[in-house]
Amino acid sequence: MAERPDLITLTEPRSPAAEAYRTLRTNLTFFAALDRPIETLVVTSAAPDEGKSEVLANLAVTMAQGERRTILVDADLRRPGLHEIFGVSNDRGLMTMILEEEAVDDPPLLEVGVDNLLLMPSGPLP
Repeated sequence: MAERPDLITLTEPRSPAAEAYRTLRTNLTFFAALDRPIETLVVTSAAPDEGKSEVLANLAVTMAQGERRTILVDADLRRPGLHEIFGVSNDRGLMTMILEEEAVDDPPLLEVGVDNLLLMPSGPLP
């Protein structure tokens, strides 16, 4: 995978920011384990350009590095960005699964160069 400045957890794994993502992962995992393990996590905000994609991408990387099988789904159908952060195609994705019945049997999951992490991009915009 090419060098991605948005993925500080990969480009600067010893930085304070990368450590903050690992702390977030640990806290989410610990507090969720008090009741039951996290299976799904949704990240959103009230306005665009608040850094959701960058935060989510880095959190997904730390989850995968923590030996958790992780699938990252870009459900932003207006301004998808996760495919750009990971440098992969957005030709197939969530919209493909919604529009093409046969895609449900073969979900468009892409390897992004991080063990235990797969990405489902948004796919072609509606």
